[in-house]
Formats: sequence, structure tokens, C-alpha cells
Amino acid sequence: MAAALAAAATLAACGGTAGGTGGGSEAVVTVSVRLFEWGIEIDGQTVDKSGKVELPAGKVAFEVKNTGMHVHEFEVKGGSLDAKTADVQPGQEATLTVDLAPGSYEVWCPLPGHRESGMDGVVTVR
Repeated sequence: MAAALAAAATLAACGGTAGGTGGGSEAVVTVSVRLFEWGIEIDGQTVDKSGKVELPAGKVAFEVKNTGMHVHEFEVKGGSLDAKTADVQPGQEATLTVDLAPGSYEVWCPLPGHRESGMDGVVTVR
């Protein structure tokens, strides 16, 4: 969250907007996602069902890195949004850019058995 807020502050200082519409184009806030056996971290915070991981509303680019030993994917679902990466091989990265409205979103690895093994949780968008 701290990195996301810092990125939003940097973008705002450069004349962009973070999570809103303004006079210019909408800024994109970048957050890091780490996939591993059997969990997900966003900006260094473990994602679980509590919704304690918070993200800003607006355009968010999830920079997904697979640090595990198995192929993973990253999916985000809430409201009318349902978006995911393709397979992310071990050691590889992918980017998923979405427009998040305030609310709760489920995030998980949709590969068979991965969600059930703990690779799922909820994030709160403010």
C-alpha cells in the first residue's frame, strides 16, 4: 500500500491523477504482485480473506512475478470486472492493467487446485 500511495503521490506531483479523472489523462498506479506456492503478496503484504490489503481506485497495473516453482496465473474479480493474466512461468513476469472502482475484489490463481491450496484472498479498493 505504501508503494502504491508513493506512486500515486509521484504521479500527482507530475500533473497526473491517481484514481480519478482530472484535466489530463488518468494515471496508472503500479503495484507489485508475487505469486508463490501457495500464496499471493501485493506490495509485500500477504493477501488473505480479511481484505486488509488496500488499493487505490482507478487504473491499476498489477506487475505480477512468479517466484514459485510451478506455473501460476493471477485473476481479479469484483463487480463487472473479471480479468486475469495468461500463464506466468516460474521466474517470469506479466502485467495486468485494470480499472478498479471502490469495493472488494477477489484475487486468486485460477489454475486447478491452486486456489484451494491458499492462493486466494480479498483486496479492498478505496
